[in-house]
Amino acid sequence: MVTNLRVERVKTGLSLRAFAKTFGFSEVILCRIEKGVQYVPPAWRARLAEALNLSIDEICDEHGWPRIFKNKTEVA
Repeated sequence: MVTNLRVERVKTGLSLRAFAKTFGFSEVILCRIEKGVQYVPPAWRARLAEALNLSIDEICDEHGWPRIFKNKTEVA
């Protein structure tokens, strides 16, 4: 399972560790969110969206669960 968060973080060119350190997130929790096994804590949602220049809705659903990446060629 690949989440939008992971895809967008990889596009920044930063490793998980570097991204977490740069933006002040827990590396362990961020890893779990990227794998889709943990929801995005409310306090993180706006910060993550801002760090990745995305909307909160692009990162997670209304309950905070990470959005699963859908390849645009699969949607067509």
